[in-house]
Amino acid sequence: MRVGGSIICLRLSSDVISVGYVISVILTDSKPCVQAYEKLCRGEFSASPRVSTFLSAVSRYQASVRHVSGSAIFPSDFASRNAALCEDEACQICSFTKQTQDSVIRRASVQDILAGVGRLPFTSRATWGTIQAECPELRRTRAHLLQGTRPSKKLTNVTDVKIYLLVATIAKDGLLVVKRNEPLVPSRECIIVPRQVREGLLTTLHIRLSHPSSHQLKVVVKRYLFALDMDKVVNRVSEGCHHCAALRKTPTARIEQSSCSPPSTVGVAFAADIAKRSKQLILVLRECVTSLTATTLLENERHDTFHDALIRLCVPIRPLDGPIAVSELIQHPDSKLLQTMIL
Repeated sequence: MRVGGSIICLRLSSDVISVGYVISVILTDSKPCVQAYEKLCRGEFSASPRVSTFLSAVSRYQASVRHVSGSAIFPSDFASRNAALCEDEACQICSFTKQTQDSVIRRASVQDILAGVGRLPFTSRATWGTIQAECPELRRTRAHLLQGTRPSKKLTNVTDVKIYLLVATIAKDGLLVVKRNEPLVPSRECIIVPRQVREGLLTTLHIRLSHPSSHQLKVVVKRYLFALDMDKVVNRVSEGCHHCAALRKTPTARIEQSSCSPPSTVGVAFAADIAKRSKQLILVLRECVTSLTATTLLENERHDTFHDALIRLCVPIRPLDGPIAVSELIQHPDSKLLQTMIL
């Protein structure tokens, strides 16, 4: 905050500083600002974007930064901590503050944007006007809207233009926007984002907003922007993020494990099914422990035929002196065959 205030003071006093022949001195009770200036004098630099912007402004206007106690500048200190709320949209101080904040990387969160405290980054209308002018689809859409025409139905390579014409309007500043009307909320103008910059913009916003979920990113972005297939791109960006993939929960086991106890011996539990291929009936029998599979052909699906074929398949697999074997048949509900057969 103190860094931003010092930058604003230098900017607003630039006309006076430029005509004077005396070095301007900035008195501040912020020791970090003074220490950053002293590092600059020693040839050192700061990695902080805000401090770098402050040092750049100090170097530009050749000002000197000195420390002063807060008790010595009590009126200024009180005014800085209890600033009056400015509601004038044409205020030069507020405009310069917003411009300075937008030009320096700062923290943005989904909660602040949804609560109306902050705005979504990268929503400068002048910049988006330049980007839209470079997109051929949006240029053609603007021309159709200005002339009141529509593309021919025979054209099949202008799908995006036809979709834009269904929802797009031209704002007062010439920007192509989509108006969103929600209950109990004023109408909102969402800037149309071309396909060329859509994925890069959403990736940058995903990183800038501290890796929100797909739903959170959709809710925030749709407040200010409009793009074709936005939901698919948001999902693709979230799934392709390495940071989110590292924190994503994974199941402990990919294959569900059964809690039943295993069979006491091999060859006592079987699963049978009848397959039909090329009008031919095939009986498939599989042993549940070893997955040993045996097959035979059936003439029909009668009970006697199935019973005889099942015995022929089980005899070579089932131990002669073993316990009773149980075979379960996976069948259609309308079939009249027995589901379980004890051999």
